[in-house]
Amino acid sequence: MTKQNSESAAEERKEKPKLPKMAWRLDELEETGHGTRTSLYGEIASGRLRAVKRGRATIVTEAERQRWLTSLPAAKSTYRQNRNQAT
Repeated sequence: MTKQNSESAAEERKEKPKLPKMAWRLDELEETGHGTRTSLYGEIASGRLRAVKRGRATIVTEAERQRWLTSLPAAKSTYRQNRNQAT
């Protein structure tokens, strides 16, 4: 392989588009703010979050992660209400 071919191959590898994430390990969900490991296992145990096993790893698919997130209740802020009561 010539130096030019080697450089072309390296450039082709760099230019490949990154594939979208299809599955998440629980530690990845925890790192990205989806909850603690304990709370995620609680969601799995309750049936609200579906996970599968891949060897020792517990995996949540991207589709399931999105379904679970959209099923969570909307947050309600009581900041203004509590602030007005204090004055």
